[in-house]
Amino acid sequence: MKRLLGIGCALVALALALGPAAPSAQAQLIADKVDPALRDLMQADPLAPLPVIVEMQQPLPRSSARRTSIARSRPSTLLRFYGVPVAALSLVDSAAGFANAAGIEALNLAPTVAFIHHDATVGPRPSAAPPAPAAPDQVSSVYPQVVKANKVWEQGIAGGA
Repeated sequence: MKRLLGIGCALVALALALGPAAPSAQAQLIADKVDPALRDLMQADPLAPLPVIVEMQQPLPRSSARRTSIARSRPSTLLRFYGVPVAALSLVDSAAGFANAAGIEALNLAPTVAFIHHDATVGPRPSAAPPAPAAPDQVSSVYPQVVKANKVWEQGIAGGA
């Protein structure tokens, strides 16, 4: 893991050194491909492995210029280099895994990466106010119609033991 962090840091430093002279343009390029929530987590703890989803750009036409080996890499291969892959999401040309801040910055520099999402756990959000409960007689009269119990009862089937 330390070797991976060292390689990731070296690649980020090299990319920043070879990038355009205007640092704000380079920073803007990097910020465009990283989820803002993920960027906040990266700044809070740069060494922590963070859950990410690496989304790839649409493939270029075959007649385009020659591509490097990183450009041809699949998202899980990129995660293997810069973090820890967990699952390939081939339906959406993405991969889920973990990477620290240096790994995420290195992934961000890969030309075929479209976006790096924070793989956050999501769930239902509480509504502003719970719905008003239905009157007991209203529920008991609607439920048999919804489950079509009334049609079964019309045939003389009542269920039970």
